[in-house]
Amino acid sequence: MTPGRAAAVPYTEPTSVDEQRGTLSRVRDRMIGRLHEVGRRVEQTKDALNVARIIRSHPLTAAGLALAAGAVVGFSRKGRLDGFFTGIVLQLVQSRLDSWAKMPPDQRA
Repeated sequence: MTPGRAAAVPYTEPTSVDEQRGTLSRVRDRMIGRLHEVGRRVEQTKDALNVARIIRSHPLTAAGLALAAGAVVGFSRKGRLDGFFTGIVLQLVQSRLDSWAKMPPDQRA
């Protein structure tokens, strides 16, 4: 059985209108529960990806990342930054973003 899923119950044809209404009610309740779960997950994801809040929480880190990204884009277009330094800057930005993404959500704020 898959975690988070109910065990499969064999289907039997409802014999009365009351049984059909009960079946429909249970199906509706399960669907509503699933919709609430999806909504909760969407809100949780939106909160985790709230860029404005992240920048307010960590302004120096955000400024450093913006500066590094700007340097990479600006210098690489003009040919002033060779591949070695571009790689170092990109590696630093990637490692900082990776460590931030692995951080528990309650420690990010």
